[in-house]
Amino acid sequence: MTRQQILSRVCALFSQEGYAYYASQDSRACFDVMATDCSHRETLLVKALENVDGFTREMNDRLARISTLLDAWSVLIGGCNRAGSLEDGVVYRRYAIDVMSPHTLEQYLTGDQPTLRKEKKLLCELDPEKLKSARRELKMSHPEFSRFTGISEEMLYRYEHGICKPVSGVAEHMENLLGAKLTWGVSPSHNTPSEAGPSPDVSDAKSVDLFLGFRSAYVRNPITMFLGIGTKPGEAEDVKKEVIAIHMSDDTRTISKKTGALKSISNILKSKRCIISNLKPKDTSGIPVLTLREMCGLGKKGLIKFLSE
Repeated sequence: MTRQQILSRVCALFSQEGYAYYASQDSRACFDVMATDCSHRETLLVKALENVDGFTREMNDRLARISTLLDAWSVLIGGCNRAGSLEDGVVYRRYAIDVMSPHTLEQYLTGDQPTLRKEKKLLCELDPEKLKSARRELKMSHPEFSRFTGISEEMLYRYEHGICKPVSGVAEHMENLLGAKLTWGVSPSHNTPSEAGPSPDVSDAKSVDLFLGFRSAYVRNPITMFLGIGTKPGEAEDVKKEVIAIHMSDDTRTISKKTGALKSISNILKSKRCIISNLKPKDTSGIPVLTLREMCGLGKKGLIKFLSE
C-alpha cells in the first residue's frame, strides 16, 4: 500500500464516520491529516508513511509538541515496518507515537477498539478488575489460582494490579480457562517529545514567545505555528484557554497559497487565526494580518480581542 493509498483510505474513513478533516498536499508537512469528530471533543493528527520506520525522532518530537498544545491524539498510519506488513487489530509504537494500519484506525473510529499492543512482543490490554472478579467467583486464593491457571503467583499479582500486560497467548489461555472476557481496548496514548528541550522554532517565532509569553508549537508545514494562551503551567485559572493558528511570511505568493490551509485548520480547531507579515497582502480571505510589532504591542488579551472582532 503506497503512502497516497493510505492517505486516501484515511480520508475516506474520516468522511464515512462524519469527521471534519483537513488533508495536506505537502509530503513534508508535520502532519498529513487533521480531523475532529462532530462534537469537537477529539482532535486527531495523522502522519502517513508507507514504511513507518521512516518516521524519525525529530518528526516525533515536533508532532508531540503540537499534539500536546492542541490536546490532540497523534497517530502514525502505515503499511509496513522492517519486520513486514502491519497486522490489523494491533497497535504498535515508534518512539512515543501509536502506530497502526488503516484498518486498525477504522476500528477506533467505529468504537471497536483493538485489544493487542505490539512492543517487543504481542501484548494484550488486560482488565485487572475482571481478572480479580473471576478469581473471587471461583473462591480461590492466589496460590490456588496459580495452580489452576499454570501461571506464577508473581505474574498473576502483576496482572491483577495492572503492573504488566500478558502476551496474547497467555491472555487467550486465561479467557478460555475462565470462560470470561478479560481483555479491553487499547486506549489512545498521547505521544511526548523523546527529549526535553525547546520547541524547534524560527527567530520570529521565538520573539513572539518571548514578548507575549505564549506556549508555541512550530509546524512549518502546512502553516507556521500554533500559539496557546492560558496553557502555561501556573497560569491563572481564570485565563481562558485559546489556540491561535498562525502563518508567518513576507512572501505574498506563499501567503496566498497558505490561506486555505490556515482557514481549514482553524475551523477544525474552532480557533482564532491570523497572518503575521510586514506586508499588507490584499487577498487573505478575511484573515486578519498583523506585523510582528503590532502583535507584540497588543498583548495577550488585546490580541484575543482583536482576533474576535
